[in-house]
Amino acid sequence: MKKQKGKKYRISSRKRFVCFVLICAALLLGSSSMVFGFSPFAKAETSYATVEIVAGDTIWNIARIYADDHTDMNRFVDRICRINQITAGQIYPGQILLIPLEG
Repeated sequence: MKKQKGKKYRISSRKRFVCFVLICAALLLGSSSMVFGFSPFAKAETSYATVEIVAGDTIWNIARIYADDHTDMNRFVDRICRINQITAGQIYPGQILLIPLEG
């Protein structure tokens, strides 16, 4: 009986091999995220506070209350406006706004 030797494989192109491995890893990650309902690319869910506008309130004052020290106020006010589908000057007493909670 002849003893069979194991096959030896040779990588002819390192660039193609690395590309193949990366594509396989991406496909594996994508398929596992579908199976387990997890996606590393999904954004974390945002929590919101509801604020009732009273006379004298401005979006800027409300934003200062809810923003942390590292928040860009222009972007935060813009985000509040987009979420509530308003402009900064369109608020009125009694209106309820959703304010995203940073964190």
